[in-house]
Amino acid sequence: MSIAFPATGTGPSLAQVTSIDKEVRGQIDASLPSTAPGVTILSTDAHADMLARLPTILKAYGTQNVMAYDASHVMDALVPTMQSVIDQRPDLANAKFDFQTDNGHLKVVSSTMSAEDKAWLEDQLNANKALVSATQSFHEHAVEGYQLWTSLGTSPSTGIDTAAISAAADSKFSFMDIFQRFGQASKGLDQGGSYYTSDGMKIDFNLIPRTALSFLRFAKTANAIEAGDVRYVHDASGREFNGALKGSIFYLFGDAMPEFRPTDDSNTLGFSARA
Repeated sequence: MSIAFPATGTGPSLAQVTSIDKEVRGQIDASLPSTAPGVTILSTDAHADMLARLPTILKAYGTQNVMAYDASHVMDALVPTMQSVIDQRPDLANAKFDFQTDNGHLKVVSSTMSAEDKAWLEDQLNANKALVSATQSFHEHAVEGYQLWTSLGTSPSTGIDTAAISAAADSKFSFMDIFQRFGQASKGLDQGGSYYTSDGMKIDFNLIPRTALSFLRFAKTANAIEAGDVRYVHDASGREFNGALKGSIFYLFGDAMPEFRPTDDSNTLGFSARA
């Protein structure tokens, strides 16, 4: 499920929450089968329990979209560091890398960079306090979401290992990979034509932001789309339209965010009980 946040918003609107509420209630009602012989049905008490847990369910669903909002802040905070990397070390402008949170710090992941270059880049990333803060906000919401889904399981009494969840979140999410997912989720927007930024740069929805240079191109594209500062050219007719696309790709394509939740059956929304 995805909530399309408004471009200037910080969370889902009342209408969007109401929509999710209806969908979840529909799932609950659908779990009440007919009273045909031999059919296991959900008891009234279990139905009431599900309704009581509805706020937690809604918050768990919404976490993925909050993380998408956080990812947009990570992108913005990363821009000056990537520009600085190109200025200081032009030899690393096209070096392929990704980065993750690592127990409160940022860790560079690369199979092609030398250990010395990775260490230097990590220093640059961790020196950017806004970037570290944005990635930690993302991390905290990922952990919170996992905890919410765990609490909805049928056996929550076993406890929640926060340290293990935090470590799993560190290794689960790589930020360049996240940016690539959101960029490619936008690919359908260019059917029948092409988009250009105000300075004439063609928007490439197939871009893979795995270097400092390609990331800056991705960020420029995302910010131009959010501002509506793009020009569309129709392939067949050549007609041009200014401001034809506007909105944050992080809000519009929230489903691009990888899910992070328990995978065992005890933490799904399938419940049954004898009447």
